[in-house]
Amino acid sequence: MQGLVVKNTGNIYSVKTDGGVVECRIKGNFRLKDIKSTNPVAVGDYVKISMREDNTAYISDILPRRNYIVRKASNLSKQSHILAANVDVCLLVVTVNYPATSTTFIDRFLASAEAYRVPVVLVFNKADLYSEAELASMESLIALYESIGYRCLRTVATDGQGIEELKEIVKGRVSLLAGNSGVGKSTLINLIMRMYDVDEGAIRIDGVDIRDISQKTLRSNIGVVLQESFLFTGSVWQNLTYAKPNATHEEVIAAAKQAEIYDDILAMPKGFDTYVGERGT
Repeated sequence: MQGLVVKNTGNIYSVKTDGGVVECRIKGNFRLKDIKSTNPVAVGDYVKISMREDNTAYISDILPRRNYIVRKASNLSKQSHILAANVDVCLLVVTVNYPATSTTFIDRFLASAEAYRVPVVLVFNKADLYSEAELASMESLIALYESIGYRCLRTVATDGQGIEELKEIVKGRVSLLAGNSGVGKSTLINLIMRMYDVDEGAIRIDGVDIRDISQKTLRSNIGVVLQESFLFTGSVWQNLTYAKPNATHEEVIAAAKQAEIYDDILAMPKGFDTYVGERGT
């Protein structure tokens, strides 16, 4: 059986196959192979799966990668971390200020992407916050990178500027969103999910304004892992079913096991009925 790795949580890999998503582990011999990265299997990898008699699924082999993009270790080791494999396009979100993205960071990222044959589009965000001098600086950077062959977009989250063009770039393609903390990656994703609406303009999916789509319908078709975890006041069970109050007992148990918190929950005084405060207090 073969499939595509769509998510990695700890040592569990979600692999999309023709028959559905299969939760897999990796065989120990992957650690013995000549793999220089901290993660032998990455999101975007096409893999072979073998099933054991107890119906446990294991990734037995990685099919040849078309490309991949890495993040080098910050220490002096030779290891790196594979961010994603078989990427069609990478969107590097940069800002002139709030915070400033250095050209050194941009150039290093572009060099790494070029080395592994990953196309990059530069997304210049937060233009609505810049002074005239900062806008001039942004336009200079855009002119520079366009002159050496990179496509550049200007995006403004508050009025949806550039979002339509951005969506056309990623439509039907395996896309990686990258950039320093604070440049607006989460904001761009939240706009698509309607965590909030734009003040001006519109965001459309297949020509339909997402404000004409109910939040329930829109969000039921989108999966997201937030940068920071958050707990609401209530029981562990209520937190796990927050987005789907009518989830079955089997679905909640499966979600807890997939997130690798099932054993920790059972170790709590009242298990799934244990009361937790906001942010886990």
